[in-house]
Amino acid sequence: MKFLSNFTQNYLIMKFRVYLIISAFLVTAFQLKSQDYRLLLANQTIEQQQIENKIELGSNIKGLSSLNGFYYGLIQFNKLPDRLEVERLKTEGVELLDYMPSNAYYAKISVNYSISNYSNIRLVYNLK
Repeated sequence: MKFLSNFTQNYLIMKFRVYLIISAFLVTAFQLKSQDYRLLLANQTIEQQQIENKIELGSNIKGLSSLNGFYYGLIQFNKLPDRLEVERLKTEGVELLDYMPSNAYYAKISVNYSISNYSNIRLVYNLK
């Protein structure tokens, strides 16, 4: 009888541990899913919806402040670009300058840049 009670006790402990692991996984997955895209600047918080339409995104780029053949503004990404993506953007005319919280960079964008083949940009914001 003692074997059965030890077995039952060990079974319950193992079952509890499995529930803890599953719970931790679900909490982590939920936190990853609910990404906070608020842009927290020194004097303001910006909350904007993702721009799904590339034409609208392109017109937002054209509305940025410009100087010497470049637009300057904030680009927010759906996910942070990796090193290869940063290099590809640079060869296409987008130089990421300073990182901002919430997957955003202050960027220098060539006036000749075409958004048509890039899908990781969430929004473009003018910091006037």
